[in-house]
Amino acid sequence: EDPDLRKKKRYDAKQGNFCLPESTQALTRDGWKHYDDIKIGDYILGYSGGLAIWAPVLMKYAEKAPVVTFGNKDTQLQSTMAHRWYGLQRKSTHVKGQRTPHWYEEAVLRTDELNSDFSIRLSAPTYSGKMMTNGVSPKQAAVLGWLFSDGNGKDQIYQSIRANPEKVSILMHLLEGFPYHIRESGIVVWHLGENFIRPLRERIGDWVSFITHLSDDARRAFLEAVYIAEGWQEHRKHIRQNEGEFARAIQLAAHLEGYFVRVANQIQYTGKNCQTITLS
Repeated sequence: EDPDLRKKKRYDAKQGNFCLPESTQALTRDGWKHYDDIKIGDYILGYSGGLAIWAPVLMKYAEKAPVVTFGNKDTQLQSTMAHRWYGLQRKSTHVKGQRTPHWYEEAVLRTDELNSDFSIRLSAPTYSGKMMTNGVSPKQAAVLGWLFSDGNGKDQIYQSIRANPEKVSILMHLLEGFPYHIRESGIVVWHLGENFIRPLRERIGDWVSFITHLSDDARRAFLEAVYIAEGWQEHRKHIRQNEGEFARAIQLAAHLEGYFVRVANQIQYTGKNCQTITLS
């Protein structure tokens, strides 16, 4: 093999491992970490066969290299020129002088190879396999999603029969066996009880680690419950929630489900920042 080519491959491999600004935080199963805090053996997200997978860190590199900023009105990215991006390359050809319809092929391009027909994929459905979880079942995850998005975060969930009969029907199934009463106004109040909620609340700890340690089915059930409770569809799925740890947990769960997440902020008269989280 050409010595110059071997040298280039070694350079590319090294650049491929140190390809983002040192200030970038990486998502590990134990939360977001800066470069200096990441240890060999920590699990971070990789990509394989259309899925995001948790893969152990095997090596760390730190070298000086120029960083470029690029993107569009929705997303700004930073990397070295050697960083590799997975995405879809739009292609077409000519047959007898006529351009064929476009098609897309999976591709991996370096930053310096990016072009206007290439779409970077920033998320993919996460497959956790048989990795250890926090033991929260899909039903428990769904209850927590309802409780913290549409309830009071304590031990009661409220829903109006007149305004949201479909939601009441879903909750009747989800909360079967829990006591409830119906107010004269048509509001159904489910009482979950501290004996049920306290152990679940204690498992949350911090929301990031809670989400990353959910099983795939539990994470999906959590996000679906939040969407049904506080979401609506208008071309894309939207969820409204006040800014805070729980809103960031929703964004993280959506990202791990393969959605591209956008967040719009709106300051309310109370001074709180109400965020609209859009999933596409």
